[in-house]
Amino acid sequence: MRLNLLGWKCEGLRCPDFDFDLNQKGNALATFLQMPNGTGKTTTLRLLKRSLYKHEFKSSEIEQYKAKKDSEIKKNGFFQAKFEVEGKIFYSQINFDFEKLESNYSSSLSNKGFEQIFQLPKEIENIVDKELIDLLFVDLELDVKPMFRSHQTGAQEAIRKFCKINVLNKVINDFETYKNKKRKENVKSGSVQNQINTEEAREKRIINKINEVEEKVNKYKQFLNKTEEEYTEGKKKLEEIFESDDQIKSKRKELVRKRDDAKFNYEATLIKNFENIKNIGSYEDSSKKELNYFVNALDDLGLPEEEVRVFFDKILKREKCICGHELKNENKEIIRREMKNFISDNEARTVARIKATFSDNLKMDAANLGENSNKIQEYKFELDGYNEKINLLKETALKDNIELDRKISSLEKERSIKEAFLNEVVNQPWKAKDDESSTESLISLKEQKRIVEKKLADLSGTKEVEEKVSIIIKSLEAAITAAEDEISKEITTECNKKIDIMFTKNPVYINSIKNYIVLGQEEGSTGQEARIGIIFLLTILERSKIKFPLIIDTPVKGMDSAGKRRTARFISKLESQFVCFVIDEDKPNFTDKFNEIMEGKGNFITAFRRSDEFDRLAESNNSNVGITESYNGKVVHGYPFFEIFTEEDEENE
Repeated sequence: MRLNLLGWKCEGLRCPDFDFDLNQKGNALATFLQMPNGTGKTTTLRLLKRSLYKHEFKSSEIEQYKAKKDSEIKKNGFFQAKFEVEGKIFYSQINFDFEKLESNYSSSLSNKGFEQIFQLPKEIENIVDKELIDLLFVDLELDVKPMFRSHQTGAQEAIRKFCKINVLNKVINDFETYKNKKRKENVKSGSVQNQINTEEAREKRIINKINEVEEKVNKYKQFLNKTEEEYTEGKKKLEEIFESDDQIKSKRKELVRKRDDAKFNYEATLIKNFENIKNIGSYEDSSKKELNYFVNALDDLGLPEEEVRVFFDKILKREKCICGHELKNENKEIIRREMKNFISDNEARTVARIKATFSDNLKMDAANLGENSNKIQEYKFELDGYNEKINLLKETALKDNIELDRKISSLEKERSIKEAFLNEVVNQPWKAKDDESSTESLISLKEQKRIVEKKLADLSGTKEVEEKVSIIIKSLEAAITAAEDEISKEITTECNKKIDIMFTKNPVYINSIKNYIVLGQEEGSTGQEARIGIIFLLTILERSKIKFPLIIDTPVKGMDSAGKRRTARFISKLESQFVCFVIDEDKPNFTDKFNEIMEGKGNFITAFRRSDEFDRLAESNNSNVGITESYNGKVVHGYPFFEIFTEEDEENE
């Protein structure tokens, strides 16, 4: 079974009124579309996606689709997408009321008229959802890059979405709901109910905290992904400036070496001092007092060897025994004679050693602490000095790029903080003292939630039910893990087969797919990641009985000429429909190569906002397949016009 996108049209929207027909040369051909800035490419991609699932449009969102020019503003507008499944054509239309800021869907199945309802054909209604559509419409910048980053989970999420593994998560949620329902049905009264209320309140706080942290995680991931290109390109440019001056390069290298040595000494001494602090300084005051009391008590008790003599000598000097009786000379003589029998020499030496060791360590650690503290100050001063020299050298070398350096430095600091949070904070182990306000570790928060749930089970008398539910949930979670592992291995194998086709020289293979795609080398280039990302998505889509279209924005961004040509060859062999939006810089070695391979059989479409210049250009080129036009927009089919057309530098839509 095949699902194809046949075309779309729009009226009264921010973009010009367009009518696209992708079916002029038959289904399943690769389609290349160019739409200059200002002609609504972003609007088109968003509405195409939302035509395949029911999206709740907010008023502010509807406002964004309203025409910008006063002459083009209309009360109503619509976006209509045309699809085919199993030879049957159906339409999905989104209608906008810009005065009331309202929207609704209408659909047409087979030859029936439009009904005011969102509806998909029965063949796909239980298969197509938002998660799947997100995979079919790809922005290489936003969707593919996260698949290769260790702090992201893009690849795993893609597998979960398309392979419907997330369905099991919904089942888990259903069991959680059932468990909570049973707990409420078994409500107790009095003090037990008060305890239940307390624990339920805490459970709610923990859940809210988990949601907050997960939202923060997604926000941080988006930031890292969004700023990655700016950061890497900025770093590269700054490095190239340093490398261009041999004298500065050499001096910087020497300063960095000395700075790193000072940093090593500084950090090593800090660690050493920390060990000393652990011995004496980190003791609580009460602990230190107890230890000192213990040592002093050894003296007071007069224990072994010399210590035993101290003890008995003190007694012998007394007028009265510690029991209160008067000590006569004969009594004192007995004490002198018998005192050696009280404690052995070995015990005496042991206790003496305890006392001496503690006292010596106190003195030694205190001395080391002071000595290391002085060294720390010295190394810190040295480190700061080298950092200052490096900064001065940087200002000299980057005198014309100071703002860029400051921006990249600030970006580096912010990215470092967010990466540390994603890699460390959210994965910190649970500690008994943790509560929902003291940690942002998802591991800890989820363990806290489990503990609270156990308390609630005990209090509500639903322990047996919750234990059974817990066993089922653990089994489902194990099934999810096993399924993900198995599917990931299969997809890795299939991807590498395709990589052999696309990468004729120096292929970069996929090592594994866990949370993200791990390449056989440390890091792939932007172009390599783009090609492998396309391969990965196509491989996932092929696992379905339905052949879905893949719609990609700027599929060869960041690729060199050879990479573009290899991608063109790869696309030419696809069996599924492939639709991509391209820009001027994509054409050399990509669209021209594809046209050459397909001997003119490709589907090339150009859409633009009407102007005298573009209208004349389209009219002068009479070799095009066809032209559709409105008062403000024109769509031209055919490679000749596609090849000669150049974008205007207009405001981004």
